[in-house]
Amino acid sequence: IENGQSRIVFNDTTDAQAANAAGCPVVLVTYGYNHGDPIREVPALAHIDRIDALAPSLPTRLVR
Repeated sequence: IENGQSRIVFNDTTDAQAANAAGCPVVLVTYGYNHGDPIREVPALAHIDRIDALAPSLPTRLVR
């Protein structure tokens, strides 16, 4: 998979920063552990409340 063809889903700032530094688009879920900081303040492609909100944008074939 080349950069730009993947999406990474995280729930904390540290992982989002690492993915952004690698040039990989990040989607953040608004639940989970984020060191007590508001996750919506972390730069991301999107912030979602439910993981199934990604369903319309998921590929029809998963790469394994």
